[in-house]
Amino acid sequence: SKENILNSIEKMYEESRNIARDDIDKIIDEDFSTRLFELLNSYSSDNQKVLLLGNNQENWESISTRVQSEIFYIIREVMINMKKHSQAKFASIQIEKKLENQLSIKYTDNGIGIENLQKNKTSGLLNMENRIAEIGGEINFDKNLKQGLIISIKIPIL
Repeated sequence: SKENILNSIEKMYEESRNIARDDIDKIIDEDFSTRLFELLNSYSSDNQKVLLLGNNQENWESISTRVQSEIFYIIREVMINMKKHSQAKFASIQIEKKLENQLSIKYTDNGIGIENLQKNKTSGLLNMENRIAEIGGEINFDKNLKQGLIISIKIPIL
């Protein structure tokens, strides 16, 4: 019946909210650099290698847990898209503190890239853009001149 379906949907929604809260609690409780390493390591396989550069705890010390959480979800979305769409054999994420007031994250892969980005924006890409905007950052998608995709993210450190 309609009521049973609505009740089931509500139950699934509550369970998914609890999972998201548990993820945030893990991010806050664990050393963020370790958590990020574990995330990226989970996307590496025999067919796809993921390299993480500049992921030291010093880079994360002045970043609020809220911004760390957003960065975690953004990078997770990048990795999901890499697995689903890129056909990349290699991907890297480089994290750098630029001066004292900016964090730079650069993703590069050797996959097929994104043709006609504006036309092919998925909900995942839009979600990344919204998350970046929420923390006052900016994100740019560029075609890698050799092959693949480059995503540049800049986040102010307040």
